[in-house]
Amino acid sequence: MKKLFSILFISTLAISCTDNYLNEYDVYPGLELNDVSWSTSPIDLSKTNALINDLVLETKTYNFNAATGATWNLNENIQIILPANAYTTVGGLSITGNVSADFITLQKKGDYIRNLLPSITSTAIIENSNTSFYIALRGNGINEAKLQPGRFITINLKDSTAIASQQLAFTETVVPLNNDNPIRWITNNTSSNGSLQILNNLPITAPGSKMGFSIQTNKTSNYITASKIYTPPNTTSRIDVVMPVNFTNKNTIVFAAFVNKNIVLRLTPDPISKSYFFNSIPTSENLCLVSVSVIDNKIYYGLNKVVATPNGVFTLKPNTDPITKIQLKYYLSLL
Repeated sequence: MKKLFSILFISTLAISCTDNYLNEYDVYPGLELNDVSWSTSPIDLSKTNALINDLVLETKTYNFNAATGATWNLNENIQIILPANAYTTVGGLSITGNVSADFITLQKKGDYIRNLLPSITSTAIIENSNTSFYIALRGNGINEAKLQPGRFITINLKDSTAIASQQLAFTETVVPLNNDNPIRWITNNTSSNGSLQILNNLPITAPGSKMGFSIQTNKTSNYITASKIYTPPNTTSRIDVVMPVNFTNKNTIVFAAFVNKNIVLRLTPDPISKSYFFNSIPTSENLCLVSVSVIDNKIYYGLNKVVATPNGVFTLKPNTDPITKIQLKYYLSLL
């Protein structure tokens, strides 16, 4: 009964990002939870990557013949056109047999957190489209495949909010690698990588409006979105998030999700102030502050809704009881 009560209590707190965590922490001798020191080096990605790998969104797979290509109606809102005679191995050898296409859709802000995908380029914050996606190819069901130069997969994607200012964007690994923020978006400026059009009558089966994006991409094994540069409506400022002493940059990652926009930012840990921060947050913006921690192989989740203020310092206090991966997936799906 006590265990059931704990689960129900956590679930109640996590129903929306309007709830705060107000519990305090005790000292736990002999456990990693008792380590309150911060590292001056970037976070060790092994723990967070292991957790994120277990939280990967559902992958849908379509098998087809490379010589004939295929049209894959993923659902009534998404159609994927796979060209014929267009596939090679990573080494450049033509593939003539079976090819598998793997597809993942991202539609909630929690999906971006689950995949460690902040809404940033090297110079700006971007607002993601209602649906972003990941697509990858495998030859003979096993080895990574890719498209020949000049050949494209077409993704027809319903989105009634599509506007002309949106641009095709792909993910890239930050070079040199920054473990505290290892992935970012890069807007597409090369026609050989792909293109984006807004169409009023996509060839999809969705009822009602068929407006949306027709995306052509030569890049695979990438996340792809239709982005627009976010222009803050007012002044911006740094915000800092502080947490209980047991939660440090050795075990915790922190995000700020915009409540009214499809924007998720990963905050940078500051070992000197022992806080997580992001510069250039618009003041008066409604944010959900979210933390995910892995301590002693246990998962802790924190959530707090705030309104950004100039040089604001906000407290984020995770639940005192660890949660399961299933619970974490559910909580992130509510963002």
